[in-house]
Amino acid sequence: MIRKFIFSNKCCICSKTLNNNSYYICSNCKKKLSKKIYLRKFKNIYFLSKYDSDIKSIIKAYKFYNKKYIGFLLAFLIKKELHKIIEINNINLILPVPISNEKKIIRGFNQIEYILELLNIKYHKINRTKNTYPMSLLKNINARQLNIKSSFSIPFNTSNKNILIIDDIITTGSTIKEIKKEILKKGKPNSIFIFSLAVAKSFDKNIFSI
Repeated sequence: MIRKFIFSNKCCICSKTLNNNSYYICSNCKKKLSKKIYLRKFKNIYFLSKYDSDIKSIIKAYKFYNKKYIGFLLAFLIKKELHKIIEINNINLILPVPISNEKKIIRGFNQIEYILELLNIKYHKINRTKNTYPMSLLKNINARQLNIKSSFSIPFNTSNKNILIIDDIITTGSTIKEIKKEILKKGKPNSIFIFSLAVAKSFDKNIFSI
């Protein structure tokens, strides 16, 4: 089949061979995933799942293993809930978290921007002003905050906007906090919300500081 020349014929979670009616993920993993992915909210933060081994396999394959087509699966998983968030909060400014130029050259795309494009959702770009050390390799929250400090700039006014920041994973929240600082430098928004596909274990103890 043509699809096997375009997409992998292995499930992106369990690596089992897919049947002809499945794309990206096998029926068993899809059923398991559907039970754990649902919209949750705490304060101004929305997320769909904890960053467990299954979600980690999907996101890693998408971002790091040249499997851009998994963006279609992720777009499908978040479509309904993301549109709901945009509607109920009257969001009129969507800001995907940017990646460094170095990462974009290696990966070829911004993983969040690509999903939004698949969903035909308009967004505005934040500038990434410096290449940072990979956050996933920094376990200490102070090191993360220092690493990401002054890494963003926003080239537009944010006053009177209902803003939604979108990222794939929230760990300590250091990146989100730094972006929020830049938003507030550029105006007085009505509201700022965050949406993420998943949150790491460290999210629970850092939620109140985001």
